[in-house]
Amino acid sequence: MPGIYRDVWLKVVKQTHLVSDGSYISVRPAGNGSWEMEISTEGIFRQKGEIRYTLTERESGKAMPLDEKGAGEFVVEARGQEGIQTITNTVAVPKVKCWSVEHPHLYDLKTELYLEGECVQAERDTIGFCTKEFRPDQGFLLNGSKVKLNGVCEHHDLGCLGAAYNHRAMERKLEKLKAMGVNALRLTHNMFAPDVMELADSMGFLVMDEAFDEWELPKNKWSTGHNVYPPKHQGYYRYFPEYHSRDLRTMILRDRNHPSLILWSIGNEIDYPNDPYCHPRFETMTGNNDANKPEEERRYNPDRPNAERLKDLALMLAEEVRSIDTTHPVT
Repeated sequence: MPGIYRDVWLKVVKQTHLVSDGSYISVRPAGNGSWEMEISTEGIFRQKGEIRYTLTERESGKAMPLDEKGAGEFVVEARGQEGIQTITNTVAVPKVKCWSVEHPHLYDLKTELYLEGECVQAERDTIGFCTKEFRPDQGFLLNGSKVKLNGVCEHHDLGCLGAAYNHRAMERKLEKLKAMGVNALRLTHNMFAPDVMELADSMGFLVMDEAFDEWELPKNKWSTGHNVYPPKHQGYYRYFPEYHSRDLRTMILRDRNHPSLILWSIGNEIDYPNDPYCHPRFETMTGNNDANKPEEERRYNPDRPNAERLKDLALMLAEEVRSIDTTHPVT
């Protein structure tokens, strides 16, 4: 049986509290080296309280001014009522250092909840000030400059060390990749340890965060050799109908503020011809991966689900992503 191979936290909060991963922070240039930072904070505020924000430059430890008076703390009121509230404010931050692949300057945003003058909860988010854009004629632009993505597909384990997460082992791997000229990571096909996103932020990697390896139907698993039948069908498809929305939402809420993030991926190799979907355009499978399949597996089978179903599922998942995060594209 698998064990626990990631860190686990038990959070004890009061009835009035900040929601886990409930901060949504977006930044945009405001001219003359200043930036605007929009902060949305979710919480359950059954009594009145204060939310205090402090932005600190990580390298120097210097607190940044967050209002027109130059104060290093921005304070808003939370009113007592039932249910989840979202408190949104925009603050100006002057003279910040931009985050880039070559110079990954980072800031820490601390969000504190005060009740009756006492701090009862504090959360931290990693912030980087940068603009990210995809253009069909130029490719990917970071801070307005074209960046060629030299990427690798990174799976969640650590090779011969196994699946249990080890900070230094992952850091060492990323150091080796960086030395090779890698600047982009595709995290396949599930949530990584949160420390990996922190490492990408601090080391200057661009990240495509990926959710699923299967949707509603299983793919063939070649457990005894490639195209050796019968395959096994063990995978996420068992859980997709009930859990896909919650799992996708959890990943997006946790990772959406990271400056290293540039793309959400909603699926990896969801379908091959006849595996598991089918379509009449594929009368006979002739690809390299089909050479050793039994003849009946290479023919169109109208009893299998139609591959056009995939576009409906992709649209559904993309809309779920955009309902939570509008600042990063979906692929």
